[in-house]
Amino acid sequence: MMRRRSTRDPNRVACLAWHLSFWVPGLGQLYKRDLLKGVALLAASTLLSDKLVGLYPLQGLMACATPPLPSLLVLHLTTLIALWVWGVHDAGRISQGTTQRAHGRRAETDGKSVSAS
Repeated sequence: MMRRRSTRDPNRVACLAWHLSFWVPGLGQLYKRDLLKGVALLAASTLLSDKLVGLYPLQGLMACATPPLPSLLVLHLTTLIALWVWGVHDAGRISQGTTQRAHGRRAETDGKSVSAS
């Protein structure tokens, strides 16, 4: 009995996970069903962004006012950017593993059907 192949292209799914994580940290992980990492990354980036906006209102920064603690601003921004970069990289890595596994299964299936003929 032949199994139906999935109509979803693994490369397209991988690309979508990467793009989701690029725009919202953790969303690519949630899309790829890595729930723990996705929720943790989404919560950490949301809390850090909220704290950053609370400590340094945009009006004060746009008016070129000196922030209360510039080193703390740099620390918050660096941490937020590091979380974002790691999230995008991780979503791409998870997606690559899924794509390679899907291609590997397809190659094995194709090999079996050819040898059985």
